[in-house]
Amino acid sequence: MAHYDKDGYNKEGWNRENVHKDTGTKYGKDERDRLGFDKDGFNKKGYDKKGFDKKGYNKKGRNKKGYNRSGYRKDGYNILGYNKKGYNHSGYNKKGYDIFGYDKDGFNKKDLNRLGFNRENIHKDTGTKYGKDGYDKDGYDKNDFNQYKIHKNTRTPYDNFGYNKDGYDKKGYDKKGYNKSGYHISGYNKKGYDRLGYDKDGIHKDTGTKYGKDERDRLGFDKDGFNKKGYDKKGFDKKGYDKKGFDKKGYDRLGYDKDGIHKDTGTKYGKDERDRLGFDKDGIHKDTGTKYDLAHYDKDGYNKDGWNRENVHKDTGTKYGKDERDRDGLDKYRKDKDGKYHPTDTEIRHDDFAH
Repeated sequence: MAHYDKDGYNKEGWNRENVHKDTGTKYGKDERDRLGFDKDGFNKKGYDKKGFDKKGYNKKGRNKKGYNRSGYRKDGYNILGYNKKGYNHSGYNKKGYDIFGYDKDGFNKKDLNRLGFNRENIHKDTGTKYGKDGYDKDGYDKNDFNQYKIHKNTRTPYDNFGYNKDGYDKKGYDKKGYNKSGYHISGYNKKGYDRLGYDKDGIHKDTGTKYGKDERDRLGFDKDGFNKKGYDKKGFDKKGYDKKGFDKKGYDRLGYDKDGIHKDTGTKYGKDERDRLGFDKDGIHKDTGTKYDLAHYDKDGYNKDGWNRENVHKDTGTKYGKDERDRDGLDKYRKDKDGKYHPTDTEIRHDDFAH
């Protein structure tokens, strides 16, 4: 609802044509129009209808193009593309240098890059294409390896010829065939000695004989022909027995062969009428006077419950007896007669490790 008097003016003195009754113009006595703007188009706060002041800045201090009174946009760059520190979006100042003093090619005012190389790739300290650390501008040494020991051409730890940064091949030998310890692929060092100190003829460098200071030859045998374990080159000890206890003729210390036949009688019983385990023909053991030996096994190798040393039952030929339980009384599910489960040693160790 409009609020005009009989003459067509409102209480502020404006008519429908926005003319003021006191001045007869579109401006009142305060020289402002009905909306509060002066003849130049600015309100009392100094802003035009679009919100800009006489200098062209809005309330936030930016002009129509987004620049503040200092000439910078919100992103911090001026109309020329430079920030307050004088660097453009690419990070270079008007002279073409970044904040560290290097141009787009990576060189400073002295024409040196960050590593000290000039545009001709010569280092300022050495006068060569390699710096003090031995690497060129790209980070490779004279053999084309970088600091991570990767070769420039192969992109692996080995060069085109199969040698690494230290000069060794995959087997650990250099071009002359020596390893880091100084031994040739043949097993000898430059002085002609192997790792044990013996030369090609088996002479030790310290003693001048075929025996070292430990009085053993290069193969570990003493002057009598026995190694540290007491066996000769054929595997027999001083008494003529091998590791399994048999002599060259195949008999053990008691005179029995591998089949239990005695060399003097040609039977499984010796001159004392006992077999190799000490049982006589009636199955009585010499030490116990019973049919069981000291370990409680009879002449056939079974104890009174029918189990042998390998935990096999004589009646079934398996690790389970007639009752389908093993020597420990467990069934194939490792449960005892009361139904209690018994874990294996492996399961116990795993459980201990887990805790």
